[in-house]
Amino acid sequence: MSSASKKKIWQNSEEYLKFGFIPAVHDARLLFCLLCQQCLSNESMKPEILKKNYEKRATSKSLFTAHNGNINRTLEASYQISLLIAKYGKNHTIGEQLIKPSISAFVKTAFGKDDQDVKTMPLSNNTVSRRNDEMSKDVEIQLIVKLNLRLFSVQMDELTLRNSEAVLLTYVRYK
Repeated sequence: MSSASKKKIWQNSEEYLKFGFIPAVHDARLLFCLLCQQCLSNESMKPEILKKNYEKRATSKSLFTAHNGNINRTLEASYQISLLIAKYGKNHTIGEQLIKPSISAFVKTAFGKDDQDVKTMPLSNNTVSRRNDEMSKDVEIQLIVKLNLRLFSVQMDELTLRNSEAVLLTYVRYK
């Protein structure tokens, strides 16, 4: 028998996926590491060696969830900044024109870190406007739910100011 026929070839299994390996494109008998982007030899593909060398490293799943966590924090920060812009009655373009560059400069200077998350934070005029609409709609829904669950009374009054601006005053009393 020749040495080529004696060579043992490892079959791909789902066990390799746990460590972040897939079959290589050019040769399905070899494993390709998604994290370090290298092909492993047949000797390296033994499950004992894989567990010993690759079990403690970050898996592809943990990398995706870590990235997802950054996106969620960036999105939450965007909502909080949109709320502050609405509270102070500022123009919605201030988010991209002043706030975002300010945060970026602070992160670079104070922490010495990359500001990639700040750059991806959505703070455009349309985004801030849409977020404010979503938050006001949410407050309205919460109020309606609370009023539907309790007994309440409503007192309303309308008046017109000197500059023909209408004001509607509403008092809601509930237990």
